[in-house]
Amino acid sequence: MCRCVRRHASRRKSGSVVAMDDLFADLFEGLEGLSLRRRSLRQAAVDASLIQQGVFDAPTKTRPKLRTNTGSPSGKPRTGGKPKTGARLIDTSLLDEWKKRKLSQAGGGGGAAPASRSKPSGAKPLGSPSPAAAAAAMAARVKVASGSQAAVVKIASYAAGGARVNALVQYQGRKGELALEREDGSTIKGSISLAALAREWTGEEPERKPTKDVLRLALDVEGGQYRGRGGQVQIETALRQALPGHRFAWASEDRPDGTTRVEIVMSAAARRQGDDGKAIRVFDNRKSLAQLENRFDRAFGTETDMDVRGFAHGVEGTARYLTQLTHGGTRMVQSICLTRDGRLSEATTLIGHDANLKEARDWKRDLRSKEQRDVAHIILSAKPGTDKQAFVEAARAMLPTEFAGHEYAFALHEDREHIHVHAVVRMKAQTGERIDPKIQDLQRWRETLAHEARERHIPMEALSRFERSNPPGYKLKDIRRVERGVASESVRRRVDAVRSGTPHIPVREEGRKRARAVLQGWRDVESIAASRSFEPTLAAGATRLYRADRPGAASTAGAALTSAPQFTRDREAATRMAERSSGSVAYIDVSPAELAALKPARTDVFHQFVVSPELASTRRPLDQPSTATILKFRNRAEQAVAGAAQREASRQPETTGVTTDMPNLDTMQSAFDDINEQMKVVEETLPVELLPQVETVRKKMGETQRNMLNAQQNIERKRGAVEGGRYVEPVPKDDLAGFASERRGDTIRYSHLSSDGEIGRIAFVDNGKKVEIHDWKDRQAVLAAMRLSTEKWGDLTVTGTSSYKALVVELAAEHGFQIANPELQDQIRRETERLDRRQAERPGFTAGNVEKSAIPMQTPASPAAQVPPLVPEAQSPSAPERAKPQSPSFTDTGAMVGINDSKDRETVRAAMQEEGLNRSSAETTIALETVRTKSENEASRETRQAAESSRTNEKPIDGGGSDHAYRTQAEAGAARRAQNAVEMDPKRPMPTDINQSPQVERLAQEQAELLKQKQETEKAQTQKNVKRQKQ
Repeated sequence: MCRCVRRHASRRKSGSVVAMDDLFADLFEGLEGLSLRRRSLRQAAVDASLIQQGVFDAPTKTRPKLRTNTGSPSGKPRTGGKPKTGARLIDTSLLDEWKKRKLSQAGGGGGAAPASRSKPSGAKPLGSPSPAAAAAAMAARVKVASGSQAAVVKIASYAAGGARVNALVQYQGRKGELALEREDGSTIKGSISLAALAREWTGEEPERKPTKDVLRLALDVEGGQYRGRGGQVQIETALRQALPGHRFAWASEDRPDGTTRVEIVMSAAARRQGDDGKAIRVFDNRKSLAQLENRFDRAFGTETDMDVRGFAHGVEGTARYLTQLTHGGTRMVQSICLTRDGRLSEATTLIGHDANLKEARDWKRDLRSKEQRDVAHIILSAKPGTDKQAFVEAARAMLPTEFAGHEYAFALHEDREHIHVHAVVRMKAQTGERIDPKIQDLQRWRETLAHEARERHIPMEALSRFERSNPPGYKLKDIRRVERGVASESVRRRVDAVRSGTPHIPVREEGRKRARAVLQGWRDVESIAASRSFEPTLAAGATRLYRADRPGAASTAGAALTSAPQFTRDREAATRMAERSSGSVAYIDVSPAELAALKPARTDVFHQFVVSPELASTRRPLDQPSTATILKFRNRAEQAVAGAAQREASRQPETTGVTTDMPNLDTMQSAFDDINEQMKVVEETLPVELLPQVETVRKKMGETQRNMLNAQQNIERKRGAVEGGRYVEPVPKDDLAGFASERRGDTIRYSHLSSDGEIGRIAFVDNGKKVEIHDWKDRQAVLAAMRLSTEKWGDLTVTGTSSYKALVVELAAEHGFQIANPELQDQIRRETERLDRRQAERPGFTAGNVEKSAIPMQTPASPAAQVPPLVPEAQSPSAPERAKPQSPSFTDTGAMVGINDSKDRETVRAAMQEEGLNRSSAETTIALETVRTKSENEASRETRQAAESSRTNEKPIDGGGSDHAYRTQAEAGAARRAQNAVEMDPKRPMPTDINQSPQVERLAQEQAELLKQKQETEKAQTQKNVKRQKQ
């Protein structure tokens, strides 16, 4: 360079102006080459600064330094060797990398994707924690706290088959309104073109056929013990013995030849039975079916002549077979459920197509279904306000990087606050390789998207949901079920958790470990954020330039400056200037080519440059991490760790015998006695001068103990309980439908069990002396506790609030429980008389002009009607109920059919079929109007009750006042929503709401029955009209 300057200095003596221009031209060319060396020095300075800041503080593994021998034994350099005279030059291949990135920023639809998947420098698969991974996670947390957004990449669903793939691409393209961009840059628009794309992707023969998950078969069983209603109990017992761990539904029919035809729909897969058992599966081959037939023969004790009707796949096949078994919903079928541990539970009755669909969905987890997936639906999301065009370009660059060789199509959706790109990727590549996404792949996809977004000036980091304590995302089908009001409680909770941003509480041990690590990470960020500045990671080969903006100057992207601004390499100089003017520091990253094109400043040609206003408008502020953001994530992590610890404590092993989460009066009194004994020991060892102080502490502690004992006594006094006259060893009972038992020391705890097998809140606890009812406002919980107590003691003594005792009186009169409380005998007698009067006035169906008799019918019933109804084994009544004679379901007197139980839907249906009558359309309309009036009255009543409960600051355990029941605002709101639904149109179904009270739920069930009956009536009338027209 010095020779260059001397050469042009001699020309300058000639006074040529052209020579001056050539001088600066050569000088700039020299700066371009010099920038490589300066870049290495700058990178070393940045790394040293980051290390000093502590961003990459982590224990590193020290390795023994290898001894290098750069010279010959003589001490002279080897042949061709050169001594090191300065910092090494950076590899010039970085220039090529910058060119490739510039090409990708220019668009092109991904047609220029590289053959191999190139990963960004920071993208590494997830694995065991390492110092580098910990440092990267720390840097990502810092950047998110400084304002960067987290990259969101998730697999929304998979699709297989032409119909589902077509539905997916039609949704993606808004039924042809949006254009889909292909991997080669071409676009597809229009519903017909999208359908053609779906056929193209699913036209090939699948490499693997779908699994056969459910089979339908028939058995012909000989023996009189299997005929009639009594035979149904024997059949169910035999099926339970032959099919442990299987889901199955069945129906029987007595045949004229003396045999019984048993039709069965069963899952091919069975759950594992016991710790030593193994999960079995029935296959469509001769050996497996012969083994299944042998199981039936042993269970029934005779040859069953098994006839397999066919196998089906998935939930759709299950629903189809259940529909065939129920003869289109006209025949009642028994379906056997499974408990959480795989044991056979109670039986349910299926009637109607809707029940078949619901039951088929409930079988999904037990089917263990598999099928070849054709496409994957992947969603890339960004925060509201993100540059839309830049994000689409980032997605356009990310897809060919991660899915090279795969066909895909993507489109941008803007129907929500955040922008998101929907991509449908074909699972099978052109080379035959198939996508098999794992957690590591999803993390790599996020890192690639974040890398491409940063290249387009979108601050984004690959921070997983665990780092933010976010709950798992829901599927598209989940939100659609919630919108239709048919979602299960677990699905509704999952959707509500995502929408409300509830911190995720991990369940498994590895999740708890990660939650603790995340909490420690955010605490580390908080500790170093107060005094240190952080910068985003610099791209390889780039140079960062800084500028001190004046106070009030916009330093965000897109803000132009009035004059040609100057930037410097020296961050400290820019920081000092910003401090003097009370301004802020901004930065830009430039490539080697852009750096060479910049004009050096006159004051410092090596460190300061004049930047064009267009490039300066892309500068970013150099901010500190936001303390509020750090505290938000730290608090979420603390909630996750605390919730996991609390959940783990509630699931202590049975051998511990500890029930610390459920203290009672006895345990508290015993603990306080131990504390007082320890205090006496302490007093004996203390000096005399300290005894007055100890006495003061002792008095305060005694007062606190008395207050706590009084509060616990008040709680237990209000808690419902059922007592017996003696101690009976608690034994867990698993045949209580809707409740799960769990041994805790010397007690058995019974908790609510949802339909999807999830354990909920505590219902009641059996401690041997009495059964304490925690959820005494729940009718089913009280009923189950009283049935359990009746089996233990017979006569029962109840204690609790007046509202609880009123519910006990109602259940005792209805189910025949023997209550020993003297003060309740008159109430039980009056309630029994009321039920008898209602039974005498039970509804009936009258034929012709025969008037309905006002007195109870004494006409002997038909033999078929005198047969007691079948009671499943898992739902057998308690001892008092078995002692009472069972009345017939209905009685046919020739003039009318009297229904003995107006609440029994099945007997009502049987009575209607016996008489051949049905409610007319006008009567159904009147009944729906009645339901609408009841819902309006109930909404007003619950609103008043909720207002009164809020005004008096009542608690759930109080049970309300003497003139009103305890009601929450959520229950009142659900009642008003139900009333609003039917206010304008009584035929509009009431929405399903988890907060509905039992009264509103009964009204919704009554409306659903009326609407179903109205539909059946209209269908029957239509068929009659068609027959008349044919005649």
